[in-house]
Amino acid sequence: MYVNELPSYIGFGRFRRTITDNEELKHLNGCIWDAYEKYGNYHIRYTKITRIVLDIEKLD
Repeated sequence: MYVNELPSYIGFGRFRRTITDNEELKHLNGCIWDAYEKYGNYHIRYTKITRIVLDIEKLD
């Protein structure tokens, strides 16, 4: 999946919610979005069944 904006979090601990307009990004698991810049062109690889993020690559 290619995106130009990563989601942000609200809350803390177990009660974190992902805030984004992209429905596919809301349901991805296993990624700490705060570790990346919010804006930029990204390629996100994830598993289709469990929706666990495998790799996030920033494109130039």
